[in-house]
Amino acid sequence: MSINLPIVSKFDPKGLQQAQDGLKAFGQTSKDVAAGAAKAFGAVGLAVGAAATGLIVSSVKAFSELEQNLGGSEAVFGDYALDLQDTASQAFKNLGISTSDYLSTANKMGSLFQGSGIEQVKALEMTE
Repeated sequence: MSINLPIVSKFDPKGLQQAQDGLKAFGQTSKDVAAGAAKAFGAVGLAVGAAATGLIVSSVKAFSELEQNLGGSEAVFGDYALDLQDTASQAFKNLGISTSDYLSTANKMGSLFQGSGIEQVKALEMTE
């Protein structure tokens, strides 16, 4: 199963906060549903509710990390960030890693290259 995530060209912390608030509200609703399921189905319902809540928490964390790494790519690679983000969107198919993991590693490598005096575009080429 592959998930196609849109490539974000500008980091918007306001949008991220709105998404996180919505997911938190959904998480609270899930807890309420889990509590109702626990009453109705006993331990099995509680286990299912706990698993659903854990999945939601993991999803919020993964989304936050992806947003952080997208913003990081723009900070490190500037005008060339979209090229890197496009490559990252194919990372699972080509390398077996997530877009977020690819960006995280690329941001570190690009920073190291640029810190060594290598120009931004050359750092991008070497990173990719």
